[in-house]
Amino acid sequence: MRKKIASLLTACMLMCSFCVMSVSAAEAAPIQEMEFVQEESSARATNYFSGLTGTMNSYNGVQSRIFQRSSGSVPSNSKMTSVEAHVSVSSGSSPFYLVIKSPDGITRETYVRSSGYYTLDFSGVDAYGTWQVYIYNTGGVSTATANVKYYYQY
Repeated sequence: MRKKIASLLTACMLMCSFCVMSVSAAEAAPIQEMEFVQEESSARATNYFSGLTGTMNSYNGVQSRIFQRSSGSVPSNSKMTSVEAHVSVSSGSSPFYLVIKSPDGITRETYVRSSGYYTLDFSGVDAYGTWQVYIYNTGGVSTATANVKYYYQY
């Protein structure tokens, strides 16, 4: 019985101590006036469209089949930033040039020796329209496929 009473008193004391809260008042800091200046921002949203090519074959400098990719419904004022191609080269292929051509006829190419990511700069080129991808080599046989991402701003 003594233990029960002692436990009850301890519980009551703990409950009372939790109910008592110390309060301190801090001096309020003075309010500072702030001026907001809105600058014109040229920030633009970035997005991309993508597409896969089929198998591209080049033999002794002959251009491969051309694979086309529509930009779809990109906003009319969209400008390209870059095009990134993940190229998969078949085993035993000769080195080749990967060519990407914009709807305006602007062409960029990069030399490909092995599978990997290749980025081509298309800064400022209109994004809207049909894009073309193909390969050609300077001799031998080349076979590859590509997953191409077309990055643009609007």
